[in-house]
Amino acid sequence: MSTPPVVARELPRASARERAALAVLLALAALLYARDLGTPSLEFDEGVYLSSADLLARGLGAGRDVFTSQPPLFFHLLDAGHALVGGSATGLRALAVLLALGATLAGWAIALRAAASAPAPSPRGRRLAARPAGGLHAAAAGRSAGLGAGGGARLAGAPARPARPLDRAE
Repeated sequence: MSTPPVVARELPRASARERAALAVLLALAALLYARDLGTPSLEFDEGVYLSSADLLARGLGAGRDVFTSQPPLFFHLLDAGHALVGGSATGLRALAVLLALGATLAGWAIALRAAASAPAPSPRGRRLAARPAGGLHAAAAGRSAGLGAGGGARLAGAPARPARPLDRAE
């Protein structure tokens, strides 16, 4: 039995319309993320992270002198970002915005590559894609099924099961 030859396919290039839509998406995300960069956040975590970055910059050790609620790499990156922007809270927030926009761009590129390498849909695949997803419907209905394994199983054609209520301690 011989294996079929591997044929290299060229990755599709995004159309001008897709690139324009991506540019609009990134611009809207930048506006949304960047509003109030100079204003302290009401989120408790931001204060903890800014204080931790300041203490790390003063030479205190993560996990020894400074409480580390996140994995160690997070605080090393936080310390590097703090040094990069000169200790400015606004600079750290702007850096977070740039990272979020970069992640959006990377996600788009990964999705484009995945779409290019996906096999052509079979007739059954087209029927499944046209069917409403159980997980999406359950999430919209406020059930706890969400988009987890139940939603994926529903897309694959598994019969829908009724959502179980959450166990609540009284």
